[in-house]
Amino acid sequence: MERIRFWGVAGKTRALLLDRAAIFLMYWVLFAAEGLAGEFAMDGGGNAVLGSLIYLGTLLVDICLTISLYRFVLSHLRGGRSFYPGRPVGTTGRFLLSSLAILVLCLLFGLLASLPLVAVGASGLPDDSRHLLMGGALQALTGLFLVVVGLLPMLRFGFILPAIVMGDPDGYGRSWRLSRGYTLKMLTSLVLFLLPVLCFGVVWAMLAGEDSTSFRVANSLLAATVSLGMSVFFCLLYEAMTRRERLLREVVERERLEETGGPGRAAVE
Repeated sequence: MERIRFWGVAGKTRALLLDRAAIFLMYWVLFAAEGLAGEFAMDGGGNAVLGSLIYLGTLLVDICLTISLYRFVLSHLRGGRSFYPGRPVGTTGRFLLSSLAILVLCLLFGLLASLPLVAVGASGLPDDSRHLLMGGALQALTGLFLVVVGLLPMLRFGFILPAIVMGDPDGYGRSWRLSRGYTLKMLTSLVLFLLPVLCFGVVWAMLAGEDSTSFRVANSLLAATVSLGMSVFFCLLYEAMTRRERLLREVVERERLEETGGPGRAAVE
C-alpha cells in the first residue's frame, strides 16, 4: 500500500487554510491573544501569585483552543461541522492528562538521552585544546541525540490527542502503530515548523532584547501562526494515517475471507 506523502499533506493543509480562511483567522486571533496574555502574565503588576494564576489560565485556554481546532478540522474532513466534543469536561480532562503523560515521557526520555552528553562533558574533551574539534563534534552529536530521543514520545504517542477529541479508539499502542515508519519525516516536519520561530527569536532578541514589548508581541504573533499551521497539518496527517489504517484492516479482512472461501462458507463450516 502506498505510503503517506508528507508534501501532499502539506499541500492539503495550505488548501484547507485558504478554503476556511475566516474561521482559521478567528483561531489565529484567539491563539495570539492567549499567547500575549501568557507573555505578560508573569509580570502580574508586581504580584507573582496573580501572574502565576493568569499564566495557568492561559495554558487552560490554550488547551481548549487546541481541542476546538482539532475538532473543527477533523469533523470538517469527515463531512461534518463541530467546534467542540459532545462531552466537553470529560474530553478536556482526558486531553489534559494525556498531554501531561506525554510531557512526562518526553522528560524521562530526555533525562536518559542526556547521559551521553553528561559523559562527554565529564571527559573534559570539550575543554581540551588538543581535542577541541573532537570534543565539539561529540557535544553536537550527543546534543542532537538528546533532542531526537526527547521528542520521540511526542512524535509517536501524539496521535492519542486527536483520537480523544474525535472519540476514536485511543491508546499508546495504536498511536505507536499509526506513526510507525514516519518518525524521521515527522521530526523533519516539526523542525521545519519551529525553525522560523527559533531563527526569529534569536535575531529579534539580539536586536530588541528579550524583555522588550515589541519582541513579546511579535513572538506571540509568529508563535500563533506556526501553532495554527502545525495543528492543522497534524490533524490532516492523523486523518491520513487513520484512513490508511482502515484500508489495511479491510485488506486483511478481505484476504481472510478469501482464505476461508467467504462468509457463507465460513458459516457453513
